[in-house]
Amino acid sequence: MPDWGTVLPTADVAAGKTASVKCEQCHDLSKGGPNKIGPNLFGVVDRARASHEGFAYSSAMKGKPGNWTYDELFKFIKAPGVDIPGTKMSFAGLRSEKDRINLIAYLRSNADAPAAIPAPAPKAAEKPAEPAAAAPAGATVSPKGGAPMPVAPKAN
Repeated sequence: MPDWGTVLPTADVAAGKTASVKCEQCHDLSKGGPNKIGPNLFGVVDRARASHEGFAYSSAMKGKPGNWTYDELFKFIKAPGVDIPGTKMSFAGLRSEKDRINLIAYLRSNADAPAAIPAPAPKAAEKPAEPAAAAPAGATVSPKGGAPMPVAPKAN
């Protein structure tokens, strides 16, 4: 899954609006707009799944509880029939991760009160440098940190 706290602030909302044309063949996106073949999608981000008033959802959609979180939308938009087998939505999906991120950023903006953008995920701590191998007895370490160099015996 994308790090929504990182990708949403930089997503191309205008490109997402362009991508939403595919959605608008079956969904209305306007506030108070009608249900079409699919439910109205105004304010869909973080809305409870299968909850838009007046739409007859499939039993598969009604059987999957929860909200349309960023992750859930991301999976569903990629392949609706794979994510929720038995859904009425026959759309093949958007394979491009970038297109899905942009679309979700647009859908997020298409609300009276857009869903919060989560904080970016913490960066993975960098691994500390491995300690240098100990030099064998009777050897010195090269001044440039290379391999141990043997020490010649002292002449008397």
